[in-house]
Amino acid sequence: MTNFFMLKRLIAGFSFVPAFFILLSTLACARANGTTPIPPTQVAIATVTSTITSKLTSTVTRTDTIAPSSTRSPRPTRTPLRVTPVRPTVARTILPIRGIPLETPTQSPFGSSSPPSKPSHVTVARNGDQFTLMVNGHPTYITGMNYNVSYTNLPEDIQFKMQRRDFKIMRDAGVNAIIGWGIYNEITLQVAQEFGIGVIMPFELDPSGSFESEAYRNEIKSNFREYVKRFKDFPAVWGWNPGGDELLYRMRGEEGRTADKLQVACDLEFELAQMAYALDPNHINVIKEPRDWYIKYLNTSLHQAKTQPNYRDVSSSLVYGVNVYGRTDDIQLALGNARLTLTGQLGLAMMVSEFGPFNSQREERPIDYADIWDVVARNSTIGGLVYVFGPDQPNPKVPNPYDPLTLLPSEYSLLDMNGVPVDDSLAALAAKWHAFATPTPTVNP
Repeated sequence: MTNFFMLKRLIAGFSFVPAFFILLSTLACARANGTTPIPPTQVAIATVTSTITSKLTSTVTRTDTIAPSSTRSPRPTRTPLRVTPVRPTVARTILPIRGIPLETPTQSPFGSSSPPSKPSHVTVARNGDQFTLMVNGHPTYITGMNYNVSYTNLPEDIQFKMQRRDFKIMRDAGVNAIIGWGIYNEITLQVAQEFGIGVIMPFELDPSGSFESEAYRNEIKSNFREYVKRFKDFPAVWGWNPGGDELLYRMRGEEGRTADKLQVACDLEFELAQMAYALDPNHINVIKEPRDWYIKYLNTSLHQAKTQPNYRDVSSSLVYGVNVYGRTDDIQLALGNARLTLTGQLGLAMMVSEFGPFNSQREERPIDYADIWDVVARNSTIGGLVYVFGPDQPNPKVPNPYDPLTLLPSEYSLLDMNGVPVDDSLAALAAKWHAFATPTPTVNP
């Protein structure tokens, strides 16, 4: 169980009681200042506070430096409140796929008109070491969000209500794409289309799975084939995430799997990406892992594939997602190293599939998130997705700790369960995203 301490999604490092008093103090401050607290279903994004604006536009003197490697933790670590699975099965799409086909909603989210039936076309254009994401023929830079929700077991009207609230918040903040380790379904894709947000569909694999077994791999491939066929024609789909979130990292951290087992799993992820393209050439595939720690396995898979007859170049359809947490100087170093390896050795584009400040004090979070976004924009020509929208941690104080409507915030949650910002971090990012005029930044050499 000690390996659980390595994961970023351990149960939140604060209890309900402190969070409750934080909320009370926030409301008290609002009343003392003669202001009205933010309504539970609205987010203060349209007008960024003068305090945050001044912080973003002023010169900030940073005194932090990269800690020695022996003391620096490049990944968030937390102490769990209790022994429990930190990646709840209810929030995972682990083989076999548990999504239940849904009946057509009685009320279409598109009103009287039918939703467009034509799928989106998403590809990666390459010019030397520069990569551009093209969505329906237009250069697009991802200003994205990790959205770890699993509303699929709730009544359909609740699913529509919750996701319309969430997607409105994201759209107003300037989010144009989501990824995550929740379960997305037809309703998610319909609401995403309604609000103009693209979806990278997660296909989670179990880190304890028997990837060495041909029968097991064939079962995964069969399920993935049906998964792609089920969702590929929805216009909101931008891509696929075969393997899901940090499969190799979880295999090593949670299960203690050896390097040869990790290579077999990576070979399968790469095969799934190729399968997805064969079934659905309209969309990209994203394989995501922490930093540059596991790129070597994909490099091996790619070199093996190139020896096969009829090999197809994957640079237009495969993107490597780098998850990175820390301080800005540390993140700059990590992304720079990953980018050089990916573009120089593998010839692949890099997106930042998760990012967040490590051990950031609450009052420092807004400027930390904004500073990290600047680092993301300097290093990836594809874009980045911040971690994380709202609460995604089990709540031990309710009968079902994984009830999607009672989850607890984590250190990285931008909003609470009511859709209210926990601080000004989302507003700070929104200010950056709305001012982000260059669709494809030039990567620093």
